[in-house]
Amino acid sequence: MTQRLPSSGSSACQSVFALLLLLFFFSGCASRSVPIPVQGALPEKPETRIRDAEIEEKLREEFNYWKGARHKLGGNDKDGVDCSGLVKFYYKKLFNIDLPRTSRTMSREGVPVRREELRTGDLVFFRLPDLTYHVGIFLTNGEFLHSTKIKGVTISSIGQDYWRRSYWTARRILPG
Repeated sequence: MTQRLPSSGSSACQSVFALLLLLFFFSGCASRSVPIPVQGALPEKPETRIRDAEIEEKLREEFNYWKGARHKLGGNDKDGVDCSGLVKFYYKKLFNIDLPRTSRTMSREGVPVRREELRTGDLVFFRLPDLTYHVGIFLTNGEFLHSTKIKGVTISSIGQDYWRRSYWTARRILPG
């Protein structure tokens, strides 16, 4: 004769199983989710836009003083300044950050930034056709300020053919 378990035991097993299943299901809801990286630009935080706007304002205000200052290799004042001298001056005066003197050594400072992730104040570097290195400070709307042999201190578009072809790398020096 086969003995059967009382039906109350079977019901108890089902209840325990159902409880375990519910605990397993709801414990998944309580776990922290890990964000999955998404290709392309992420939405900016409002504080990032404020920070960038403040930096842009400082940079353009200082540019108004320097605009048109002639280029002079090794120069570091309004009587004549080269690209790295200008960037070094800006960073020291506006952000109290002391950078190296040459664009090549500046390119090793801070953290690398992908071109599509540039923010106001980032340093942009170029390898020019004459095999020299050039540096400028990125602004909004694809512009950057720098000192050129022909125009002196000026603002150019990073999308212009010459600069687009010569683009090398970028570095973020400023925190945040």
